[in-house]
Amino acid sequence: MKVEVLNTRDKRIISDVAALVRKLNREVRPGPGTVNVVLVDDLRMRELNRRFLKRNRPTDVLAFPLAGQTPGRGSPLLGEVYLSRDRAREQANRYGVKYRNEVRRLVLHGILHLLGMKHARMERLCERFLGEAE
Repeated sequence: MKVEVLNTRDKRIISDVAALVRKLNREVRPGPGTVNVVLVDDLRMRELNRRFLKRNRPTDVLAFPLAGQTPGRGSPLLGEVYLSRDRAREQANRYGVKYRNEVRRLVLHGILHLLGMKHARMERLCERFLGEAE
């Protein structure tokens, strides 16, 4: 699996997400395909949440599976993960963690949803994947 991180210039975030996907590739083996990770603000996240889930509020992360779609040449697009920078900052402050760590947690959560995982298994993987990065 490949990842594209969109709507940020923060090289640390891009590097963190790439490292997370490399680890997923080694341990979970999701197969070929690309995931787009898109960082947005609360306003955009509220629009997406309202449009697709009928919830008129921002949320921290949304995952949209798109399996089977192949734009142009290259690997199929597995889906897109939208992440609210505003929610990530607020949650990082609330949980007493670094912003980068909260972004990684949310990206991992979204990607695991795209791979069809349920919360019980996701929690164990998140602890293993993110606990080592602290």
